[in-house]
Amino acid sequence: MSNDDDVIAKVHGLCDIELALLLSLVARENPIISTPVVAQNDLIAELQLITAKTFGLTCVVVQCSPQTTVDSFTTSILRSPPPQPSPKLHPARSPSPFSAHFEYDGYLTARYSASASGLTVSGSSNTPSSPGPGPATGITGSNNLAPIASSSAAAGAATGLQIPNIIIAKDLNRAPQAVQIQALELLRTKRIFTRTMQTAPKQFMLIPVLAAERNGSVKLTTHLNDQFFIAHFHDPEDGFVYLGSGEDDVVYEDNESVKSTASVVKRSTSDLCLNEATFSEFDISMLSDLSMHVNTDTEVLRYQLNIAAFLRLHRAVASGISPTATKHLEKLCCCLAPLHRIDFVTPALVVLATRKVYPHRIVVATPHQDRSVQWGSDAKVIDGLLEGFAADEVIEDVIKMVAAPV
Repeated sequence: MSNDDDVIAKVHGLCDIELALLLSLVARENPIISTPVVAQNDLIAELQLITAKTFGLTCVVVQCSPQTTVDSFTTSILRSPPPQPSPKLHPARSPSPFSAHFEYDGYLTARYSASASGLTVSGSSNTPSSPGPGPATGITGSNNLAPIASSSAAAGAATGLQIPNIIIAKDLNRAPQAVQIQALELLRTKRIFTRTMQTAPKQFMLIPVLAAERNGSVKLTTHLNDQFFIAHFHDPEDGFVYLGSGEDDVVYEDNESVKSTASVVKRSTSDLCLNEATFSEFDISMLSDLSMHVNTDTEVLRYQLNIAAFLRLHRAVASGISPTATKHLEKLCCCLAPLHRIDFVTPALVVLATRKVYPHRIVVATPHQDRSVQWGSDAKVIDGLLEGFAADEVIEDVIKMVAAPV
């Protein structure tokens, strides 16, 4: 229990952005984060620092625009792995009578040279790419490996690339529908296909960073939008923890280049120290395990379902509430409980989860979409009733209407 207490104590010192990312990592889901356009670049820089310093994960930033293509999007999310200490290579060996038969076969010579230096030539995703003229000359200084390298040129192009832990997609809502469908496929399968198939790591998140004046006011494609776990709005007046402490020198220069209309990748976190993270993978796995053992009373479960039902029937909601949202509500409640040092869901946790799960899913109805118009209601009167309603107001209205269990 002491280890649990230490982890939970660290949770209580997190800012709002860090907490949103932590809950998504614990639930193995993906968040949407929005902020006013004037603070969007600062938010992206803060997310890069949080990714590296708080969670010790790799990160890449992709800027989307109406000109972004599927190929540019899939290529942009791949990055080089973090630098690893290079192994010591054995010096070239002199000819030996025991290996003389290797001199007569170029293919066997290549295999022998590779095994003698402790390297793998078979196009593994863990093999670092060489900046030299090719895998053979860049590593061993010999052309003996050329026959093998040429036979797997397509695989070698992606040998040193991988999907990072965190993909920050700036303005994903502005990308064409085909790009958003590709992002949906990445979320569903955790794979992406370029020349080869790339698999996402175990700790993986796609975070759209959207420019919006309020939470839930900007939408993605319908099916993609429903896949995101929570929606968090960061008010610039709340400040930025790492940027405010002067730790943004590494990413500041890169953020100045984020204004390009093409997809842009910034690999800033490779220069940051990933070994001093506040939360390790073990800490997140422990919180995830605790969330799976949270109990939900029947009355509290009925309270959750009542909120979902009232949201579906609210006159300001146009498109209803999906079953995926109800599942996400239940999961978020279970993830919040361990952070409060309890193993059961309370009505207060349900209210807190409701304010995070539904804002990006609610589509506010227009006066002509109101059901009562079919029975002769005046559209102008309905317009007056719906005036001022946004996703947050709908949620608060439903919370007031649904009685919480005592």
